Amino acid sequence: MEQERQFWQHYQTLLNDINIDKVVVVHVRRTDYIGNGGGLYHIGQKYHESAIAYMRRAIGSDIKLVVFSDDIAWCKVQSQFSGAQFVDD
Repeated sequence: MEQERQFWQHYQTLLNDINIDKVVVVHVRRTDYIGNGGGLYHIGQKYHESAIAYMRRAIGSDIKLVVFSDDIAWCKVQSQFSGAQFVDD
């Protein structure tokens, strides 16, 4: 029960920190692609860089970037996610 309460408290805090008008949420899926050549659906780093640059032009450079991933450690060292909020719980 306590663990569930902490879980929801964490996500409520996350939601409270986000200005919904300027938020861009990115989901980066990596671990099931590493080592298998990426297959048909591999999206590389350049895709994320281009997509984020587009969103900054379309919405404004002051966007709030929120990153979800199955490889959050990798995301944290990528320059295109600089200044992002990472959701790793």
